[in-house]
Amino acid sequence: TVISKMNALQQTCSFIDEKLKEKENIIIVIEGEILSGKTYLSHDLESIYQDIRVIHMDDFYLSKDQRGDTKEYGFNIDKKKFMDSIVNSLDKDIEFEKWSCKTNNYSIEVLNKKRITVIEGNYSLLKEFGDYYDYLIYLNIDSSLQLRRLEKRNPSNKDMFLSLWIPLARTYLEKEEVKKKEVKKEEIKKEE
Repeated sequence: TVISKMNALQQTCSFIDEKLKEKENIIIVIEGEILSGKTYLSHDLESIYQDIRVIHMDDFYLSKDQRGDTKEYGFNIDKKKFMDSIVNSLDKDIEFEKWSCKTNNYSIEVLNKKRITVIEGNYSLLKEFGDYYDYLIYLNIDSSLQLRRLEKRNPSNKDMFLSLWIPLARTYLEKEEVKKKEVKKEEIKKEE
């Protein structure tokens, strides 16, 4: 479901409540442009729902020395760890090594199985992860608002975001056709 940022929380809660009437457990991916509010939305959902676990793609970043020299989209994600720890384990409790950009260290994260699993962040829908989710929520952001948020939240890395991270994320969103995945998913559900 493509949701406007203005009503993102309200629309998302209505959407979740409706889907929980249909299914026992749901897996939701929150994707979209950098600084569009994916993490904020997931934190808000955690404050509203008790039976929820949130998985952040940032927790699967590779350390700088693990990344290598490539600058292709998704090069900073530990794809094997995400696939093994999350995608292949969504129906049970999950334990994985979580990366912290703030401390540049790993720690152990344990997430118990819940009715609602939210996976938020860029690169959560890379082709190699397959069709593991039930629903996609895609957040857009106006480029001028994105720049204002960047200047406020991360001014020291602004140039790197503008020259590397934002273009890579946009390339990923385009080439992987992330917006279209929601439409395809709904079409598949209607055919079943």
